[in-house]
Amino acid sequence: MKNKTVIAIAHRVSTLKSMDRIIVIDKGKIIEEGTPSQLIDKKGEFQKLWNLQK
Repeated sequence: MKNKTVIAIAHRVSTLKSMDRIIVIDKGKIIEEGTPSQLIDKKGEFQKLWNLQK
């Protein structure tokens, strides 16, 4: 995926751990944006999904 733009929709959020940037959308609005580690540290919706799939 180097030097490529990828739009990924994943059932398992662990699939997204190698992405440079993640945008979390809820009800048509962007609610979070960042790297996987930033979003996990933020303790928002992405982290909730991440923890559900541990």
